Amino acid sequence: MLACFPAAAQLRVVTYNISALEGNASLLQAVFTACHADDVVGPAQPIDIICFQECPQAAVGPLGNLLAASAPAGVSYTLATYTTSSSEDGATGAQALFYRTGRFTEIASGHVDLSTGGGRNSDRWLLQVSGYTSTAARLYVYSSHLKASSGSANESERLSGATTLRNNADALPAGSNIIFLGDYNMYTNSESGYVKMTTGGVHPAIDPWGTANWTGASNAIKHTQSPLLTSTNLVGGGVDDRFDLHLFTGALNDGAGLAYIPGTVRTLGNDGNHFDIAINTGNNSYYPSNIARGNALADALFGASDHMPVIMEYQVPAAMSATLQALPPRVLVGAAVPVRAVVSNVAQGVWAAGIDDLPFSVSGSQFVVGSASGQAPLSPATAIGQLALNTSSAGIASGIVTVSTIAQAAANPTIQLPVSVQVSAHANPSFSTTADQDTRALAWTFPAGTANAEIDVPIANFGFA
Repeated sequence: MLACFPAAAQLRVVTYNISALEGNASLLQAVFTACHADDVVGPAQPIDIICFQECPQAAVGPLGNLLAASAPAGVSYTLATYTTSSSEDGATGAQALFYRTGRFTEIASGHVDLSTGGGRNSDRWLLQVSGYTSTAARLYVYSSHLKASSGSANESERLSGATTLRNNADALPAGSNIIFLGDYNMYTNSESGYVKMTTGGVHPAIDPWGTANWTGASNAIKHTQSPLLTSTNLVGGGVDDRFDLHLFTGALNDGAGLAYIPGTVRTLGNDGNHFDIAINTGNNSYYPSNIARGNALADALFGASDHMPVIMEYQVPAAMSATLQALPPRVLVGAAVPVRAVVSNVAQGVWAAGIDDLPFSVSGSQFVVGSASGQAPLSPATAIGQLALNTSSAGIASGIVTVSTIAQAAANPTIQLPVSVQVSAHANPSFSTTADQDTRALAWTFPAGTANAEIDVPIANFGFA
């Protein structure tokens, strides 16, 4: 049994405040292209999910066109449920999520709008990874743009928004896969809204950078705003704030099924050497072995938006394939007949770190006896689980080979393979068709002068049907 899966190594999830498309559209498209091609952690991988903040109604169509134009050949995107209002458009815009067509389906009933301050709503979407039926292969994705600016009143409003997010997420079932993305506008790790997001309750968020202080030059690698120094129609100030967060809950931190791949979080184009200056000042070493590439990316970031994208990679669940090696249609009683299940992990990809492991077990029923277990490698490699056929009596030896896995959220977690083999008794020569006669007395006479004589003696395979 084989399943068809999109050819991709892992899930690439991006959050990006695109400043209501007030930057240069061509440079924004170049940033999208760079998101697809980014290979500073593992291989290049097309974006699978991208959440945008500051996306007014009028920007949705042009933004989708830019994303489509940036996509590698054969990759396309679908806009998830989009909602806005005149008040949100007046407050720089709503949230928008695009997902890779064929890689996900949206479960529209999972979408909600949440009023989280700043004149804007946060959105929650529910996505199912294509090719998988388990609810453990679903993602809740929240995109937010909380109240901007410093000061106690603004911090209080951000805390209120964070509380709304946590209350909604904490009402989701235990073990839910939850991602919190967006422009949280929080200045420090001690801000009450950040503490609210990352502590207590049912589903506290995990910060892949850790919850320690992120301010100052020593933490410049974590900063996301602003890639330009002097304000234009975009906000300047240099790279000195970590406003854009990408958080996730514990169900995505266990290394099983859908899971965050440790060490993959990064701010695209941030080399950690541009604190409080424009991202394209001097050379940019984001790609250490290709400074020209880093400089080109920095130039695109400088003019595309006043934020930079945050990228993370997530592991996909395993996907099981199992077939039987060919069995002879007919065997003899007592014959040793191995029954071999051929098992493989067909979750496709070019990076093993992006695919979950696939432990498996094999058992038989009726005339198929024994059990086996193992670890299935990534396709095209295979593993064998060997059982045996009971051939102790003549007749049809049939049964079921069941191959199963406990891998979290795996596709095809149980596969049943039927077996049917004719078991025949050994041949039994007899001089009779009605009795098992091994000897027979014969009498004959040869006439005088006979040189040769033929004698017909009937022989039967007694009991053959």
